[in-house]
Amino acid sequence: MKEAIGVVDNAATEMIERRRREMATTTGLIKSNLVSIFMGSIEDDKVIRDMMEIGKEQCRF
Repeated sequence: MKEAIGVVDNAATEMIERRRREMATTTGLIKSNLVSIFMGSIEDDKVIRDMMEIGKEQCRF
């Protein structure tokens, strides 16, 4: 279970880092989706990652 959580955490962290790099170089991405909107107002990447994981759990059928 810990290994699976680590995989999800790493994937989310990589996505956040990639999006922050994109946002630094492209102005059109700042408000193109919900994650970008949150990232524009929340500095702590751990908070963003946790929100993404909670959202994923809420979308299960």
